[in-house]
Amino acid sequence: MNDWYRDSIGQKVYLAPNSTSRSNAGWIKTSANVINIPPGGSQELIATMQVPQNLKNDSISNSMLMLTQIAKQEDRYLKQNNVGIKVLFEFALHVYFTPAANKTENLDFVAIDTLSSPNNNPGKRIAVKVKNTGNIISDAMVEFEFIHKTTGQESKLTPVAISMMPGASQIIYFDVPGNLKGAFKGVSILRIGDASNVKVGEKSLVF
Repeated sequence: MNDWYRDSIGQKVYLAPNSTSRSNAGWIKTSANVINIPPGGSQELIATMQVPQNLKNDSISNSMLMLTQIAKQEDRYLKQNNVGIKVLFEFALHVYFTPAANKTENLDFVAIDTLSSPNNNPGKRIAVKVKNTGNIISDAMVEFEFIHKTTGQESKLTPVAISMMPGASQIIYFDVPGNLKGAFKGVSILRIGDASNVKVGEKSLVF
């Protein structure tokens, strides 16, 4: 088990179990600590959660269940460019508990900023900051498009999927093509959960 959180740009950061205020790592038991899976076979692993009866915290708790392949002495090496490479796998399952009273799903825009493109690349970078103001885990798709103020021509960038814990904030970056010139209306669309929950943020931009 591990505790974890997402940093300001949504990357996972892992910590020791039971080290955060929202950890439920101590509530989780598995049917086995080590399992053996034969070639072509399968194995069932049961995880159970015992939620404390006197739980006073009404926020979501979570942790990560890690399944890690164990290296063995007899494992063969794959020869690639005369270098021995041993391939191991690790999988992580997000385990969380949501109190029954928590039903509010809401994300909102905090800011839309223009930054210099990293590594001296041409063009600019748009930073869209979003906050989860609800009390449940929310998945969303963040989109960004430009509308030329003179011609009305639209340019859409690749959408970014996000998943946020309650109270968390995240910055989503969009790289603007270097050939985009002129005055634009920048429009960011936040599609939360199902398609019916949509937020829109706008900002005037000049490139």
